[in-house]
Amino acid sequence: DCDPGQIIPIGNAAGDGALVTLVNRKKRSESDWVARMVEYVDLASLQGFKDEFVDALHIPHKKDPFPHLRSILPPEILNQE
Repeated sequence: DCDPGQIIPIGNAAGDGALVTLVNRKKRSESDWVARMVEYVDLASLQGFKDEFVDALHIPHKKDPFPHLRSILPPEILNQE
């Protein structure tokens, strides 16, 4: 968790990186090296990852039975089978 005021949007970082590698040979060489050094880890295939991921999400009323929903939704939606 962090203070939202500490977050700075960076826009299209992938596009900016692609542009830099097109115009700068040193950066292109550096990006090639980084690409070779990266190790791919398929987290979704790990036992228990999906449950851990979902548990880490903030989903309002995940455990509560939507206490205020009845007062907001029309009866035709609430009474659907």
